[in-house]
Amino acid sequence: YASFYAARTNVRAGGAAFVEKAAVLFEKAAGFAVTAADFDSALWYYLDTLRQLSFSRYLTAVEQTVAYWKTPSWYADLVEELRMRLTAKKDWKGLKTLYTALSKTDMPEQRSAAAYVLARSGSLPQQEAQRLFKEAAAAPDSLYYRMLAGYHGKHNVPLFLPSGTKRSGEGKAVRSASDLSPQEAEVYIDGLIHFGLYAIVYRYIAERYPSIPAEKAEQIAAVLESKGLYGDSMRLTALALRNRGAAPTDAQLRRLYPRYWGELVEKYADEYGLPPYLLYALIRGESFFQPDAVS
Repeated sequence: YASFYAARTNVRAGGAAFVEKAAVLFEKAAGFAVTAADFDSALWYYLDTLRQLSFSRYLTAVEQTVAYWKTPSWYADLVEELRMRLTAKKDWKGLKTLYTALSKTDMPEQRSAAAYVLARSGSLPQQEAQRLFKEAAAAPDSLYYRMLAGYHGKHNVPLFLPSGTKRSGEGKAVRSASDLSPQEAEVYIDGLIHFGLYAIVYRYIAERYPSIPAEKAEQIAAVLESKGLYGDSMRLTALALRNRGAAPTDAQLRRLYPRYWGELVEKYADEYGLPPYLLYALIRGESFFQPDAVS
């Protein structure tokens, strides 16, 4: 626990030297851990810290530690984000490394997703691509990728085509959402909001950053906040501030350090004799005001 919380303190201090020290301490904490939960917690923070320092070190660490994960679902958010980043970068070698690493742990849906994207990447020989399509189509816990792999395994349609490329029999170009221009990306995001797909808006913008204008990000953060996606709203506000590089406004600070559920916070702060701001800080630090977060 001493190593773990010393590491957390170094992360909060910021700066490459402190974060580097935090990575060492998180790794030590994992080595000292007695319970599986403590091990997974320390190792998750270790990987997340490496993610901030170096993408290549992060991918290598995932590859090296995956066989030791006690509860694989604990790392699902890291794996999904890593898979998305590799796909957006069209880093097929890195994605194949992740796909191979996932064979060492019980994450069939994530492995199925990686297999499917690799199969459609156009980077593999046709025989290998068909093998991956077949694997994805047979995954028992991933209906979404089973359906996609079953369809595209027959038609062998590449996932990414150059702008302007047409499929046989179609009159328009086929492109991925990550290939859009900044102007097209704004229209795409407006579409996500129009159809109520609020939960994936921040994820898409994070991939496009810093192409999304700061003013647009601020507008969308307000929408996400109004829909109860407080964590995404706060993250998006932070992106907007980094993008603009100016001093934050009062409205941005209120969104970045919010006081949601004030009635409950005030009630228990009074009951336990604590300053309300301490409880707000605790909620922000532990769950980012996400009601479904479980300690």
